[in-house]
Amino acid sequence: MKKIFTLLMIALTLSFQLQAQSKDEVVDATISPDDVEYWIGEGANSVVFAVNWCDPPTALAWGFRFDGNDVTVEEMMDSIVANDSRLTYSGDGSAVNAIDYNDENLSLSLVGMFWMYNINGVLADYGYSEQMITDGDFIKFGDESCAAYSMTDPSIWPWIYYWDTEITPVSDPNPAPIIVYEDAEISADDVIYWIGKGENEAIMIINWCDPDTALAWGYRFSTANPTVETMLSDIVAIDHRLSYTMSGSFISDIIFTDGNTTFSIAPDWIVYNHNGEYADIISDETFSNGDYIKFGGYTCANFDEYYTSTWETEIVPVTPFVTETFDGIVGTPGCQGIYCKDPAILGWATDCKVTRGLSDITIPDVFVYYGDEADAVGAATESTADVVSLGDSGVAILTFDIPIQNGDGYDFAVFENGVTDNFLELAFVEVSSDGEHYFRFPAISNTPADSQLTNSGGVDPTLLYNLAGKYRVGWGTPFDLEELAGNDLLDINNVTHVKIIDVIGTIDPAYASRDRFGHIVNDPYPTNFDSGVGGFDLDGVCVLNGWKPNKISDNEYNQTHLSIYPNPCHEYIMVETIENELVTLYDAQGRVLISQIATSAQTELNLQSVPAGIYFVQCGTRTAKVLKH
Repeated sequence: MKKIFTLLMIALTLSFQLQAQSKDEVVDATISPDDVEYWIGEGANSVVFAVNWCDPPTALAWGFRFDGNDVTVEEMMDSIVANDSRLTYSGDGSAVNAIDYNDENLSLSLVGMFWMYNINGVLADYGYSEQMITDGDFIKFGDESCAAYSMTDPSIWPWIYYWDTEITPVSDPNPAPIIVYEDAEISADDVIYWIGKGENEAIMIINWCDPDTALAWGYRFSTANPTVETMLSDIVAIDHRLSYTMSGSFISDIIFTDGNTTFSIAPDWIVYNHNGEYADIISDETFSNGDYIKFGGYTCANFDEYYTSTWETEIVPVTPFVTETFDGIVGTPGCQGIYCKDPAILGWATDCKVTRGLSDITIPDVFVYYGDEADAVGAATESTADVVSLGDSGVAILTFDIPIQNGDGYDFAVFENGVTDNFLELAFVEVSSDGEHYFRFPAISNTPADSQLTNSGGVDPTLLYNLAGKYRVGWGTPFDLEELAGNDLLDINNVTHVKIIDVIGTIDPAYASRDRFGHIVNDPYPTNFDSGVGGFDLDGVCVLNGWKPNKISDNEYNQTHLSIYPNPCHEYIMVETIENELVTLYDAQGRVLISQIATSAQTELNLQSVPAGIYFVQCGTRTAKVLKH
C-alpha cells in the first residue's frame, strides 16, 4: 500500500511523475502457476506472489500454498521470507517500505515513498497485514517509478498500477540433491558365455537382491528385432542353471542354481530395463545389435521419475554351463538300467488304470488307443509290441499285491519300449502310499531345448535323471524311494501306487513339460502315428524292494553303517576308516569301481568320473549307500 499521506498530496506528486493512460493501453505482466518453480507451504489453496523492481527492471515470482480463508498477505510474505533467505522486507503492517532480493547474481532493492501492490490486477483494499488472500490470487508488488497506471480522472481514487516487465520464476534456494544412479554395465569383451548364433550380439543381465548378485550372458542372433522373451527362452533352453516363471504377461521369478548356490528373485517384484531405459513387457519389447537387457529385483533397484529401474551391483560374467551327466546307454560302464529278467526283481505290478492322452497335444479330441491296460501288468519283455500307449500327457496308475518298500538300493523300475538307445519317450514318475497324495521324483533333463527332437531320435540318456523311459526296450529305469523321504503324507516303506505321467516332448512353452528346475523336457515329438501309438509306451513296473550288490552279503547290512559325507555328493566323499582297511566302491549291480587301502582315519574317494546314481561303499564289515547327483 502507499505510505499514509493525504490523497491530495499523493495526487499532486504522481501527476508530475506519471502519464495517465487508459487501462486498455496497459499490459500487466503475469505468470501462470504452472510456470512457478518454487512453492512454499502446504495446502489445497495456492497463490502466486510477484515483486517488480525498477533498477534494473526485474520481476520475480514465488508460489504459496495454504488451507482455509483467513490467511493475510503479511502471513504469506512472512512464510516466503522465512523459507527463502534471499528475500527480505520491512513495513508497519499497513504499508511495506522495503523489499530486497540478493543472490549470487542479483542485488535488488526497493526503498521509497510509494509502494504499490494489487491483487488480480486490482488495487488491494487493505494494508498487507489485513488483506486476505484466496485460492488462485495473483499478488503483485512494485515500485511506482516504473509502473503505468490507469485512471479516468486524476483526482479520483483509486489509481491502478501495472508493470509490464516479464516475470521470472525463482528457483528453489535449497534444492534436494540430485542423486545420479549409475546403471552398472559390462562390456561384450568381458562376457564369457555366449548362446545362440548370428552376426548380432546383445547382453542379458540379471540382478538378484539377496544376495546382491548380478550375472551376465551373451546372446547372438540373426533374426531382425527379436523379442526379449525370445532371448530369455533361448538362453534358458541352453543354460539349465537358469529358469523363469510367468504370471500372465509378466515374469514372477527368475532362478539360477548351479548345485551349490541358488538365487531367486521371488517374492520380490521383477523389473527390467533396455539399455538403461524403461522397457515394455517381454513379449512386445524388441532389441537390436549392441543392446543390453537387464532384469532385477525391485527392492535393490533405483528408480527415476519415469520409474526406470537401474542397479549399481557389479556385474559378473557367468561361465559356460557344464552339463551335468548321468549314466548312459545299456552296456556302457556305470549304466543303472535294470534288465527285465534280472533275478533281483521280486515282482511286478498287478493292476493298471490308464487315462489316455492325445495323439498330438495341439490337436483336440484325437486320442491314442494302442494296447490295453493289461499290457502294463506283469513282467516286461524285450518285445516292442506288448505295451499300452499313454499319448501326450496320458497317465497310468499301477498297484501291487505287496507294497514297495524303501530298501538299500533301487526299489522299483519302469519299463518302456524304446526301439533304440536314443529314441526315448519319457515320463515323470510319482508314488503314493494312500492312493490320494502323490509325490514326484525330482526329474532332470539337460537335453538342449533350442531345437525340437523329432522321430529320428537323438536323445542322450546321459543327460537324463529320474525320467522313466531312459533305456531301450527290455531295460527299466530304476527309482530309489529314499529320495522322497521326509514327506509327511508319504510312507516310503508302504508304497501302494506308482503313477506314470507322459512327458509332452514339445519345446513349445505353451504345451511343454518341465523338469524339477523348470527346464523344458525335449523328447521326440510329435509321435502321432496312424497306428494309435503315441507318447510313453508302458511295458511294466517291477519291484526291487531293496536289492543290493551281489558282492555284499546279507549280514553285512545288519552291521553299523559307515560314516560318509557329504551324502548325497557331487565330486568326492570322505569315508570314516581304519588304517589298512580295504575301501571299495560298488555300483548298484555289484561291479567294483574303486578299491583302495585306507592310510588314516579318513579316506577320500574321488567320484568325479562316476555317473550320477546309487552306489555302495564297503569298509570291512561296514557298508553305506551313497547317492551322487
